[in-house]
Amino acid sequence: MKTIKLIVAVLFSLILINCSKDKTKTENQNDLLFSEVVAKILKGGKEIISSQIDKAITDEQQIDFDKIISDIGKIQGVTSVEVNTTGSVVLVQTDTNESINLLVFNKADNRFDIDSDSDSGKKNDYSSIKPPVKPNGSGKAIILAPFQKEFKEELDFLSTMLENAGYQTTIYENQEVTLDKVRGDFISQFDIVFISSHGSRDAKLFKKDEKAPILSIAPDTEENKLKEWNKLTDEEKNTIALMGTDLENANFAVSPEWFRITTSGTFNNAWVYLNACESTAVNSGNNSFVTTFHDLNTAGINGYSNLIAISLANAIAEKATGDFTSGENFNTVYQNVIDDPNIIAVETRLKRKIANLFKRTILNRKLFTAEKQIEDPFYLVFPEDKVGTATITPNSGPEDTEVIFKVVIEPNFIDKVDSITFDIDTTNQTGFVMEKVSDDTWEYTGLNAPDGVYPRIDTFAFTAFDVDNNVLGKGSAAFSFSSSSSGKNSITNVGKWSK
Repeated sequence: MKTIKLIVAVLFSLILINCSKDKTKTENQNDLLFSEVVAKILKGGKEIISSQIDKAITDEQQIDFDKIISDIGKIQGVTSVEVNTTGSVVLVQTDTNESINLLVFNKADNRFDIDSDSDSGKKNDYSSIKPPVKPNGSGKAIILAPFQKEFKEELDFLSTMLENAGYQTTIYENQEVTLDKVRGDFISQFDIVFISSHGSRDAKLFKKDEKAPILSIAPDTEENKLKEWNKLTDEEKNTIALMGTDLENANFAVSPEWFRITTSGTFNNAWVYLNACESTAVNSGNNSFVTTFHDLNTAGINGYSNLIAISLANAIAEKATGDFTSGENFNTVYQNVIDDPNIIAVETRLKRKIANLFKRTILNRKLFTAEKQIEDPFYLVFPEDKVGTATITPNSGPEDTEVIFKVVIEPNFIDKVDSITFDIDTTNQTGFVMEKVSDDTWEYTGLNAPDGVYPRIDTFAFTAFDVDNNVLGKGSAAFSFSSSSSGKNSITNVGKWSK
């Protein structure tokens, strides 16, 4: 059996030396120096957990957590070992009063996921809808992807949907996602906040003898970690943990309280999507991301109540974002995700692979949660402003296959649209003209591109004009090109047609 190394993310507490009890900043440069005991547990715990996962896969049995607890307990300096309620984290206490949290379920570990290169079914077609909208704020969106190197998510795919719905979108990846980028005062400027990360429902914090849900932030150099750490107040340090595979490659993790104390104002009816394991497992009380963000005036929060694999999480995120930016309301989006056949297909294949490692119930689509603060229907884009629906057919075929791009105009815009043109952004081809084939339908026919001609994500930009050549609407559609086992290109419209 092919062995893939498990990246075990480790959470552990910091020893704060000579820190005052007020909120003043510390200049102590030794805050991130850890004992030999911690180093031994990091190394030994990682090997023990990875070995037991390999054994469980080989034997087609559940992971032997009793064996993990027993073996880690034998490491010198360990005083206690326990497993959290879902089996995602092993909590270790040392004789130096340090708390270490070893992450068992890493959603970037291929042993816990289906083959990302295999065909998981057609993606959904999206098109829409509205001029730049501002629920109550800036009309901007932010995507924070601290583990993009591991997760390899199609961030441009998500960004295109948000942009075409009228939200100016900024993406931060890997080391760009610093603590300053997750401060409440920074992210509260955005109407949409999408965070894709590792998470845990009950990690140990630094100084407080208590557990809290956490979201982790990308690792950086030791020098930069020290700079970030030394900028924090003592109060802020009490709300975060440190996660990493070893002492040189560690990253910060923030708890709900972090967002409370770093937000001086409020959000503006924002949508928050926490694409991380167990991010909404705790859904009430101050020690909850759900309650915290609602208290800070967000309108809706999506996340996961338990563990989630990347393939399933990505399928859900794309479906939810596509529907939400296409004029559906928050509650309908949730039900659409649960009922979506493509997502069900991914879930079924995932269960077949790892059914014996964890309980099946912790890896299904119904762990996707939707927590709404407001009573009225919550929209990102109002459905009455939808201009038309864009599609491309067929969804796959050899390189000489004729492909038809089609826009079907909504009834209230039929008499207004006089012409539609589009450009192919990635190849700088411009001026394609669509033909009106019926009262509400415009088409353009071209040939499928062979493998390697375009990047994986190709973007086509569209403009609709009235009879006086005034612009009625602009939008774009992104198409995903990937090779299947049959050697054909899979072309999927995930774009927006917007007024």
